[in-house]
Amino acid sequence: MKKKHTRHWIRLGTRFFYTYLTKSEKPSEIISSSYDIIAHEYDKAWTNSMQHPVEEMIVRLSPETGAQALDLACGTGFVTAKLAKLVGRRVIGVDASKSMINVAKDKYDKYCDFVQSDMMEYLHRQSSKNLDIVTCAWGLGYSHPFYLFREISRVLQPGGRVGIIDLSKFSNWKMYWLSLKILAEKPESIEHKINVHYLTNCSALKWRMQLNGIQVLDAWDGFKTFYLNNAEDVKEQLKNTGSVAVFESIIKVNHKEWFYNRLAEIIQKQYGRNKIIPIVNHYIAAIGKKR
Repeated sequence: MKKKHTRHWIRLGTRFFYTYLTKSEKPSEIISSSYDIIAHEYDKAWTNSMQHPVEEMIVRLSPETGAQALDLACGTGFVTAKLAKLVGRRVIGVDASKSMINVAKDKYDKYCDFVQSDMMEYLHRQSSKNLDIVTCAWGLGYSHPFYLFREISRVLQPGGRVGIIDLSKFSNWKMYWLSLKILAEKPESIEHKINVHYLTNCSALKWRMQLNGIQVLDAWDGFKTFYLNNAEDVKEQLKNTGSVAVFESIIKVNHKEWFYNRLAEIIQKQYGRNKIIPIVNHYIAAIGKKR
């Protein structure tokens, strides 16, 4: 007999409200622990496939030789190393995930210096008007963008530039909606609260930069589609890219395998066994200059 999966939307809402009231929010620690798990598969699953959009951001940023640069949310160090080769000097990469930093050191320690730290906490410790270039790829949504740009603006010298690329709020919204429906089957699986701040579009990105004294030189959006062969591939892709890290990070440890198995089960039912499954990631990007 086919098992019926009942969704408890009221209980889900109550559970979210309960965690909001009773749990302290430590987004950096919670998210970084999720990325610790996937660090060794991250480049294969994400960096290599999203290389072109990131390289486009760096080209438009046009860092000058000798510039002092900082790469926030550096992950495994791809952007950090690209910057180091362009500016001809060591670049600092900062990430909250210890495992990501370890992978970055193994790959690019020759060109870069890597620091394990929450990026806002790191910026708070830096002197004002001290940097020529700041970048942040795929990490803006894990911060408060307005306050992050305020700190970036503070540490940049006049005329210094910032390059940003991040997923939009509605990137891969079908997977987010599906994740919510799965959690509605077991609201008790939710253990933590976490707030993320993905921006909806380029306009939202631009005005946050402008309000913090950063002149927007260029802004654009785009998308990248992953074509996967079956639901198991989709499950592994989402796990190893952090695409549903927000949902995974709020779930109890002993419920995570259930969550991903249900995800694969539902996707398999929707697409069947013989169809290619598309996963679309929408991104926004901008280049700015401190006034």
